[in-house]
Amino acid sequence: MPDIISDPNTYLRIAFGLFVVISLFIFLSKYLKKYPNFIATGSGELFNVVKKQSFDTNTTMYLVDSCGKYYLFVQSSGALQKVDSFSKEEIENLDSISLPDLQKD
Repeated sequence: MPDIISDPNTYLRIAFGLFVVISLFIFLSKYLKKYPNFIATGSGELFNVVKKQSFDTNTTMYLVDSCGKYYLFVQSSGALQKVDSFSKEEIENLDSISLPDLQKD
């Protein structure tokens, strides 16, 4: 029985296998860079951005609806923070408030 380690075909098979695996990694990395959004990231079924307000280049506020509950998020300098959450009734009450109803301190 020949020694498997010293057989030249074993080295060729190892080299061919490495070549195939490395080629596959290179191909997939090029493909994924070319088409970064080939998987749908969200279709609005789980959450829906109701309102987006930008204050400056680094600060943005989002009002998000998720399953009938509303969440207020603030994104600033790369960090996303949840500020508050509201029910649908509370949001509807906010729509009925007008500027003359607010009192200045």
